[in-house]
Amino acid sequence: MGISGARPKRLATQYGIGSGGTETNITVSGVSYKLHTFTSDGNFVVSTGGWFDVLLVGGGNAGYSWAGGAGYAGGGGGAGGVFQQTIYLSPATHSVDVGAGASAPAGNIRGSQGFPSVIGSGISAIAAAGGITFFPDNGATGAVGGEIASSGGCHNSASSSASNNIQGNKGGASTGINNGGGGGGFGAVGSAGSSTTGGAGGAGYDVSTFIGAGSSLFKAAGGGGGGSGAGGAGGSSIGGAGVTSGTGNAAGANTGSGGGGSTNTGTGGAGGSGIIYIRRRIEGDALATTGGYGVATGGTSLTAWSVNGVTYGGMKFITDGTLSVSTAGIFDVCLIGGGGSGSRGGGGGGGLLIQTVYLPVGSHNVDVGAGGSAAAATNTDGFETTIGGVIGSPNIAACGGGSYTASRNTGHGNQAAAASIVTAQNQSQGKNGGAGSGTNGGGGGGGAGSIGSSASGNNGANGGTGYDISAYNSNISLFVSGGGAGGGTGTGGTGGSSSGGNGGVNGSPAAQNGVANTGGGGGGIGQGTGTPGDGGAGAVYIRYRTA
Repeated sequence: MGISGARPKRLATQYGIGSGGTETNITVSGVSYKLHTFTSDGNFVVSTGGWFDVLLVGGGNAGYSWAGGAGYAGGGGGAGGVFQQTIYLSPATHSVDVGAGASAPAGNIRGSQGFPSVIGSGISAIAAAGGITFFPDNGATGAVGGEIASSGGCHNSASSSASNNIQGNKGGASTGINNGGGGGGFGAVGSAGSSTTGGAGGAGYDVSTFIGAGSSLFKAAGGGGGGSGAGGAGGSSIGGAGVTSGTGNAAGANTGSGGGGSTNTGTGGAGGSGIIYIRRRIEGDALATTGGYGVATGGTSLTAWSVNGVTYGGMKFITDGTLSVSTAGIFDVCLIGGGGSGSRGGGGGGGLLIQTVYLPVGSHNVDVGAGGSAAAATNTDGFETTIGGVIGSPNIAACGGGSYTASRNTGHGNQAAAASIVTAQNQSQGKNGGAGSGTNGGGGGGGAGSIGSSASGNNGANGGTGYDISAYNSNISLFVSGGGAGGGTGTGGTGGSSSGGNGGVNGSPAAQNGVANTGGGGGGIGQGTGTPGDGGAGAVYIRYRTA
């Protein structure tokens, strides 16, 4: 999947049309919208495909009641995740699942995790995850998730939107057995407990500017920690307050907030259920740039190019930098994660994400993922490539490619998440590596375009094919995210699409590194001698319409 040729020319007025939930007319900054609010499960029926603004809040985590002894206090529950973005929805009936808040049984060491709020299903789902659990007397961290849902894990991922992603803030610490920390909110960390008083829950996120409310309306706050003397307050007056005994206060329904903590004799408070808002413009001009696209600078400027009569400008990043958005709008982004290092088999190609996203005015950090290292006995996965600064999704990310390290002496290529290809409407996990021969030949690492080949006898297998980004930028003839080839004692395999590294044969020829800034996987060595190849670093390409 991915961007194929030019995007259809979509004017700013071309939001989609849909129905479902509780419908109200709102005005935000002089622009009229139809707002669809879901407080329980349902369907959003799109009759005309187009852009929709969505804001999803996952279910909150339950508070804790630590059964550690007399006076022991549990932490507050963490807030649910928040995902806010402008997305494209095709004509169809899209399921809407509002995440339930978690409950906590008495004496539970860890409060239960909240449930995600989701639009759609399967590989095209959009999600804000529920709050997560943590150590019983510390406040829980805000949700893992709030991303375009991924079908598989991400290698070397600090935080990402295409895979598991920290969405929110950490819970506060406990400073003694008689106080629990406050749960993390989406807007702020939870406060630490003090003496016999539980910490306050972290602040939530004000959704009033999205839904056109006349005053502040907070969601996704942390719960207050329990305390033997006094419980902590819930964040933003919507998180559950902690207590000294009995049941912690539950968070409000449809707030996505954490429940209050209690002590060893009590029960943690339940987390609040989530909520989903979908809005579509019905009057005014929400996006005021060419075809809804924004304007930005940074990295290395690319020569303007045309695809099917549409002219684009853009830039690329091959090292870390800053994307400065001067005019908010949509951008087509192409992110390539760092390739995995070779092992016996070839390393997996870096994750590939091609997506249309909305970016607000401001500075957005761009981090180009390094390739995995093939130093002796420390073969590593590649590192993710990210663009930061999307509300509710701190990073837009492409995962790093895998290196088969679970058993370095096997002949398998990368069997984990080799590469991921993601589009605004659809996504799929990348291809697996090929099998080793069971003797001396290593399997090829998976690429973005195909699985790695399986080895035969003493010969290494070829790496999986990569992805041709000329469809994204017709001025560039380049394959990215190719799998590294397996090595052998007879012949080494060929790296995928001239992006992955070739496999080695007893050190002569040596295994090759993945090509720099293509996210190619490193070549393997099979059962032979020598050092596997490193994975190639990733890159970022960004484009926007200029005419």
